[in-house]
This record gives sequence, structure tokens and C-alpha cells, in this order.
Amino acid sequence: TGALSFGFIFGLAVALWSASNGIKTLFEAMNIAYEESEKRGFIHLNLLALGFTLGAILIGIGFIVSVGIVPAMLALLNLGGWTEALV
Repeated sequence: TGALSFGFIFGLAVALWSASNGIKTLFEAMNIAYEESEKRGFIHLNLLALGFTLGAILIGIGFIVSVGIVPAMLALLNLGGWTEALV
């Protein structure tokens, strides 16, 4: 299980690093689009990109959970057909 844990942590770190690089590329594209130069330092830029990455992951998890849980909860509550129209 030690090798499996190491592999999971390493894979997660590589995935976060790759996604964070994608966010930094989006920052760079926005700077080009608005004709701005990057004013953030290396550490600040990387921490900001990591924060945006983690935020996007949490929002994605929230969407997936809501798609799975909300219809099931509405079915359990038996509120009628109008709830299906809302969803």
C-alpha cells in the first residue's frame, strides 16, 4: 500500500501541476488580450494559479454531486411534477 499511496500522491501532484500550468496560460492570454504585463511575482502567480485550479476542481465536484443528489432528493420528497420542471 505504500507504493500505491506514493503513486496516488505523485499522480495527483502531476495533475495539479498540469492544471495549474493551464490556468497560468489563461492568465497569460488575458494579459495579452488586455495588453498588460505580468506584475505578479513567481510565487504569487503560482499560488494564485493553484488556488484557481483547486477552486475549479471544487466547483466541478459540486456540479457532479448536485447532478447526482438533487434529482434523487426530489424523488424522495415526492413533491410532484412541478419539481421536475424546475430541474
